[in-house]
Amino acid sequence: MAIGIHELRGAVRRVAVDLENSADDLNAADAALGDGDIGITLLNAFRALAEGAGDLPDDMGAACLDMARTVSKHSSSSFGTLLATALVACGKSLKGRETFEDGEIAALMDTARDAILARGKASLGDKTVADSLDAAARAAREASGSVGPALADAADAEVEAFRDKPNNVGRARMYGERSVGMPDPGMMAFARLARAAAGR
Repeated sequence: MAIGIHELRGAVRRVAVDLENSADDLNAADAALGDGDIGITLLNAFRALAEGAGDLPDDMGAACLDMARTVSKHSSSSFGTLLATALVACGKSLKGRETFEDGEIAALMDTARDAILARGKASLGDKTVADSLDAAARAAREASGSVGPALADAADAEVEAFRDKPNNVGRARMYGERSVGMPDPGMMAFARLARAAAGR
């Protein structure tokens, strides 16, 4: 399946609608391990992204870079910075292209993961959104049908897989063993974004 600007605009708008209902839950999860602002951060960013979705260029690389600028403008949180970083990395890899295929999503997840690991000075296994992106990449490679639902299911499963591990990086690391048993807010946020983008 070819993914172009029409599909991207639709995904952005679906995420924006979902966040109107889920931002408070994300804030609550973040309050247990951080600043409690991840939900409002994403809500503000995706409200702006949805408002400007119709103006995104057909070039998918340029569209991702435009989205990164919007996220940076409307989000000052660490998660917003990581999201913008991922969009920039994906934008560079898609420069000059108006579509990409389902089969390329895994490589895009790899690109986003590596950019976030470098920016956040983290490693896989640290219980961060990078672990979710890694799981999403694996699921995308193994998907026998539509990639979006498989990716979303993998992101949900990864939240639970890491729940009983400690956070080792970012603000949450200060909680040490107290973070065991708590879901990572960034991983939860990615799962929510993936699910909404897939229309689930």
